[in-house]
Amino acid sequence: MSEYRVKLYDKRLHFETQGYEVGEETMRFEIKYNSIRSVKQKGIFLLEDLEQKIECLKEPLLNAWDKVLFFDPSINKKKNNEKNIRYGNINYWMELKKKSTRTYNYHFNKLKKYTKENTCGIQAQVRDIMMDTLDALV
Repeated sequence: MSEYRVKLYDKRLHFETQGYEVGEETMRFEIKYNSIRSVKQKGIFLLEDLEQKIECLKEPLLNAWDKVLFFDPSINKKKNNEKNIRYGNINYWMELKKKSTRTYNYHFNKLKKYTKENTCGIQAQVRDIMMDTLDALV
């Protein structure tokens, strides 16, 4: 992820602070490339190239979403409360990141598995919506 940063924010809140009326919540998820190299490798050099090559940007966006650390609020609170408290704490994740990438990735993968088994799968649902939206664009 050294070539890009992920931006995730409430677009409705963003618009409303600028004085616009927005009827429904809108999550904005973006990849901001730090270097143009990754985009050029996909054959995109000019803005016009996006029209023909937009399909190749779909997969990087979905992959970036899969790498987002997301603690699902629909988690079964009765099951494994210690893990819920630990995995739901941003400070825990920041400490893991300081320790080592390997440890962070290990627990990140455990969280993914735990989330899949004990929640209604909000991150997966959002991914499906993103995929449908991206498919409609291309």
